[in-house]
Amino acid sequence: MMFHEYYDIYCECFSQYKITYDMYIKKLNPEKSHIIFKEIHGDVLGYSIIHGNSIVLLCVKQSHRNRGYGSQLLFEAEKYIYNQGSKSVLLGRGSHYLFQGVPFDSTQVVAFFKNRGYTAAWISANMAFNLNVFDFNMRRIPLAPPQFEFRFAVESDKLSLLNAVMETEPTWRYYFEACSDPILVATDHNKIIGFIIISLDDALKKFEEKKVGSIGCIGVIPEYRKRGVGRQLVVHGLKWLKRQACLFVEARYVWDIQWYEKLGFFNTGHQWMGEKILKEL
Repeated sequence: MMFHEYYDIYCECFSQYKITYDMYIKKLNPEKSHIIFKEIHGDVLGYSIIHGNSIVLLCVKQSHRNRGYGSQLLFEAEKYIYNQGSKSVLLGRGSHYLFQGVPFDSTQVVAFFKNRGYTAAWISANMAFNLNVFDFNMRRIPLAPPQFEFRFAVESDKLSLLNAVMETEPTWRYYFEACSDPILVATDHNKIIGFIIISLDDALKKFEEKKVGSIGCIGVIPEYRKRGVGRQLVVHGLKWLKRQACLFVEARYVWDIQWYEKLGFFNTGHQWMGEKILKEL
């Protein structure tokens, strides 16, 4: 199957973000994407994967770089997105993706997109937490008020959870509607006031092949903020992941780096959140 060939090219282009073939398929869902590829005599030399108005991956074999293939793939991807009715294109993030933006490991890659009209309103950080050496009792993390309960969401919570998400960050609704991972919630007398998505084996960096989990979409409804709810959601999530034998936890889409550092996270890299307004192509 051609997906194996795509995976091999990915591994060559992003050797610092090693993942298994199964994770590649799970995260990118190529069967339900639009794929544009370039080939010579049946040999694929590069491709782009598109979900909605997001270019979630663009790869060109090292042996065929600096020959215009990347520019061609990008132009054809933009044209496809425009013809589908979208007036803008995002890099990375979307309904299925590996990177929330463009990895900042190489300024050359970011420059490639900047030179073709892309801009970024912000830069996202990737943070990690070492559960193997961290002692929760050694770090003084303020407790939330005692009437708040922390538990995993159940099916009957779906409507109230979505209402809390809409009150906190409406753009996250899709992720919670489609989420198959555990969702930890904070409640005040059964009212959902905060939430966090927890995933197992979902990180791009495997940290020397150790078991890794991730946390994301941490939110607290406005009237309950600055009361320790967000911090305790993270702590409860980390403790649960440790019980699942995870040694590292990754957090993405981070903009408030200091907030995570106070909890014990460290910075592992940045993502350039590129996008572009499309004109008639």
